Amino acid sequence: MTSSEPAPGRRRKAGDETSVSLGRPEDDLLTTAQVAQMLHVSTRSVLKFIQDGVVPAHRLPGTRQFLFWRRDIIGVINASVVNPSDVADTDADDRSVTGAE
Repeated sequence: MTSSEPAPGRRRKAGDETSVSLGRPEDDLLTTAQVAQMLHVSTRSVLKFIQDGVVPAHRLPGTRQFLFWRRDIIGVINASVVNPSDVADTDADDRSVTGAE
């Protein structure tokens, strides 16, 4: 047993989680807590995203635990990127209607 592993019979703390690599960074598996950290949301929000089909997840058989491919989470992040020019046009329209400056 190394110092980075929990004692036998003891659970890891939330901050102790590390991704499982299958050789390439894009193939890394992530836990719900790690995905929550990447998305800057709570683990409860990640579970809601799974339920709503926003985030693809894989449930471990016989458990309540989910695993996620890092490349899938990066894809979700990239799909939600907002182009600043799109926001600027919308904001200008909103200001003219409300009279805000």
